[in-house]
Amino acid sequence: MYRIYLVSPYTKVKSFSPHYSLEYIRFYLLDHGYDAETIDCSHYDSGLEGVIAKLKEDEKPIIGITAYTRERFAAYDLIKKIRNDIPDSLIVVGGRHFTCLAEEALKNLPEIDIVVRGEGEITFKEICDSVYNKISINKISGISFRKEGAIIHNPERPLEHNLDLFRCFDKDHLPDPRKYSI
Repeated sequence: MYRIYLVSPYTKVKSFSPHYSLEYIRFYLLDHGYDAETIDCSHYDSGLEGVIAKLKEDEKPIIGITAYTRERFAAYDLIKKIRNDIPDSLIVVGGRHFTCLAEEALKNLPEIDIVVRGEGEITFKEICDSVYNKISINKISGISFRKEGAIIHNPERPLEHNLDLFRCFDKDHLPDPRKYSI
């Protein structure tokens, strides 16, 4: 079984608010039978040895990394470190920065396998479905990836208007509520 991790990059300032975008993806995955864990790298040392050790608990983890542009360099370092230390991992990136710069990210970071453009809940779940069921990602809307040296941009995923598909949660449903002061 592939372990699924949803990761926010290291920042010097510890985050005392959960990464809601990652938590929504995690809960969507949980509601569809997948076990996923969020990792906030700001709660680890800057060398990320603890994060890498955690990610190495499986030989072929599925790792989703989010980033705003202000965190891009920390995200790039994390992506390169993961690919170097866990070469068989599937590295999926998303968030504002990667959504806006999918082509650039795939051109400049060969360590990235898939870029999720736009909202990630349904798209990331479909990526997990493809890995677990060993089916092609060619028809997953809202992703960009490389195929035979070319960068492929699948059609955009329309926004989901039925918000009842996504579980609402409070701090009691978040990992290690002692870290967060909401």
